[in-house]
Amino acid sequence: MTKAGQDYKQQNHEQRERLASLGARLSAAQWSARLPNGWTVAALFGHLGFWDRMALALVERYEREGVAPEKSNFHLLNGVLAGLFERMTPEQCLAWAVDAAEALDARIAALPPALVAEIIEKDSERRIHRHVHRRNHLDRVEDWLRSSSR
Repeated sequence: MTKAGQDYKQQNHEQRERLASLGARLSAAQWSARLPNGWTVAALFGHLGFWDRMALALVERYEREGVAPEKSNFHLLNGVLAGLFERMTPEQCLAWAVDAAEALDARIAALPPALVAEIIEKDSERRIHRHVHRRNHLDRVEDWLRSSSR
């Protein structure tokens, strides 16, 4: 596989490390603060963990049964899960997110290139390029932290 083909592995790793690093430096007040979308920072970390676990479950299914597009009502799931994540401690949300990212990244890194290509073609690039979802949300948290500290 070419370096470009391996790029998603490195980017997934970098965003997973960023997730853990950001979570480790947040204060109690920052964890419970509400972002502009109404979610707490802790709930956002729970959200990241859920969607990485969902991607992991799908990748495992694809390995067993073959790749078929999977559509979920993500708006409905996000709304339901936000309440659950707000009842978890920040430590639980961080551990959930980091553990999910580690498990998923290890599984993705071990996939045969042909299966990676098939998942991207038949389902979604975002199942493999998890860094995109993580980066999007972590950027928002960091932007919010910068703007709220002024």
